[in-house]
Amino acid sequence: MYYPISCRKLGIQLCLFLSLFASFYVAHTQTLEEDNDDHPQQYKQPEAWSLYPCMIQIAPRIGGTSFVPLLNLAENQRTYNILWVKGISFDIGLLYVNRSIWQHFNAYPRLGLMISYDRTDNKGQILRGLLYLEPHYHHATRWQFLPRLGIGTAHVKIPGTYNKSSSKHPPVVDAFRQGSGLALLCGFLFKYRVTSQWMLQGGINVVSLPYKKEGEVDDRNLTIYSAPLGVIYTINPSYHKYLSQERTRRGQVNISWLNGWRKPNIDNDNQYYYVTGLRGQWSCQLVNNHALTVATEWVKDRAAKQELKNVYRDADLKISFLVGHEFLYGRVAFGQQLGIYALNDLIGLDHWTIYTKLGLSYKFTNGLLIGTSLKATPSIKNKPKPFATELIDLSIGYSF
Repeated sequence: MYYPISCRKLGIQLCLFLSLFASFYVAHTQTLEEDNDDHPQQYKQPEAWSLYPCMIQIAPRIGGTSFVPLLNLAENQRTYNILWVKGISFDIGLLYVNRSIWQHFNAYPRLGLMISYDRTDNKGQILRGLLYLEPHYHHATRWQFLPRLGIGTAHVKIPGTYNKSSSKHPPVVDAFRQGSGLALLCGFLFKYRVTSQWMLQGGINVVSLPYKKEGEVDDRNLTIYSAPLGVIYTINPSYHKYLSQERTRRGQVNISWLNGWRKPNIDNDNQYYYVTGLRGQWSCQLVNNHALTVATEWVKDRAAKQELKNVYRDADLKISFLVGHEFLYGRVAFGQQLGIYALNDLIGLDHWTIYTKLGLSYKFTNGLLIGTSLKATPSIKNKPKPFATELIDLSIGYSF
């Protein structure tokens, strides 16, 4: 169970972290030239500190939350509502240039700290502090499309009421969320370089704030979808020619064996059932680390067979086709796909014909690969939560 933490205490902790972050930055850059003695002469320059560009970013944003159960004061009943969110974020990060990292991932990571503040339209407040990772392929290009992953903590104070009236302080009746907890970030950013020091940035951020109470899943899980638009200032822009590798466009085919377990969407059935199948994917590199993907999945879902017991359909085979995008970072690939079912007997009962997938894979050799993916699907029965995690699978496959 999460307990409330004062904003003052949380602010002190964030200030201490920023101080330690700055101290590490200065100390580490002083030893940079010793770490780069094995680099060719053309990849060295006398100002060691400028090898690590430090960037500051400010981004106002607007967005909304997932459906949350709140007491509607006008109708005096509890309903599911989408809360509109306005906020601003500040983050500071540095591009970590390391030759061994490049050799494995063909990218340099940007590591940073983001602090953000949001207000909801029912007078709620959310304060977040997250550490994030943002891989860069070409840091000095004019256009960039990058993913961002982060983890941290959030202090949430959202009333359990919803009223569109102009009252400044609506009564708190069974507060929806109050206290501190885990925060997870997944974002996709577009960046446009105006000068060597200034960039414009936009994108989409999805922040998940899970909630658990005494070991049981609660309906107070919260997801925030927002669109930031801001500016980035580079304190020490570098004109250094970083180690890079020109890659020609290429295509590949992956065949994978999927494995997972999930619970059927049936009351009083908490047993997990085995899900297995085959996945085929064709990937075509478009430019730099971006690739177009087309895939198909043939899956035997034993949990679906349990869900179909009371209807005349009982086939547990699901066939689908997917299209999407992949970020390629050496042996690592991070993909996002939209799928459509060609065969699924659950359609019309509890599922739509579409779903989404986020996947991460790693190639041990030129042929052998392993991966994991998260599958989210819209639900017809459970309308307050239109997108729910259906399956997290593990896969092993071969690439050629």
